[in-house]
Amino acid sequence: MKYFRYMWIGRSLDGKRAEMVRKLRSDSLPKSVYVLAVPEEDTHVLDIYPGNVLKQKYYKRSGQIVIGLAGSYDEAAELSGSIISSVYFRTGSFRLLDYLKDLPEDAYD
Repeated sequence: MKYFRYMWIGRSLDGKRAEMVRKLRSDSLPKSVYVLAVPEEDTHVLDIYPGNVLKQKYYKRSGQIVIGLAGSYDEAAELSGSIISSVYFRTGSFRLLDYLKDLPEDAYD
């Protein structure tokens, strides 16, 4: 997995950004925190996973890009809409993958 350096964070995690990103990288993210990731295949807009799912080997090896964290599933769904709206206002399209590909290489860890 890759991590988007400028990750979107849900309101309930506001002020806990550094802590949550550290926990994400160390595989100790609580299951109550949801992760928003760009899907490996262009079948839908974003994948939403409970934090504890990312401890599985499959996800560690996957090429997915984590772009957001939220404190609940509902918040993750809301944040997903905000991300897509943000991409639309910046680019004029809903193509999240194209937007992310156009970012500099240092935008990912």
